[in-house]
Amino acid sequence: MARAKKTSAENVVQAAAESVKAAGELVAEEVKETVEKVISEDTAKSVAEVADKTKKAARKVKKAASDAVPEEVKKTVKKAAKKAAETTEKAAKEVKSVLVPKLEIQTNGKSINAEDIIERCKAKYGKKKVITTLEVYVNIDESKAYYVVNGKGGSDDYIDL
Repeated sequence: MARAKKTSAENVVQAAAESVKAAGELVAEEVKETVEKVISEDTAKSVAEVADKTKKAARKVKKAASDAVPEEVKKTVKKAAKKAAETTEKAAKEVKSVLVPKLEIQTNGKSINAEDIIERCKAKYGKKKVITTLEVYVNIDESKAYYVVNGKGGSDDYIDL
């Protein structure tokens, strides 16, 4: 009889551990996606989104942990969620301190802002499409900026300067 109770307790702990692991993986994936978005956009708004999404993910972990999980496991999950939130806040602060240079190209009486070129290339590619990499090649002689998005580009993929 004692062995049956122990097995039942082991099953509860195992189920709790699997719930916590699944919730932790969910948080890790959400944080990863959000951080990738911050890195690709380099904006303060994205940093705020990271903190907000991390807090939401931490709440999800707490909720998942509270469903039929022993109190000791709940405490462990709360600590892990708190640590994840702190780590993300620290990362968000570091992202804020990243250097964002301004590049202005002046040629033939024109002044061309590099950030403007990048935004125009993104707009021409399409707002609803996901951009993971963007390479821009400025040809001053032709007064054009050619771009390659996600490793793909062609002779029609350019903007006039």
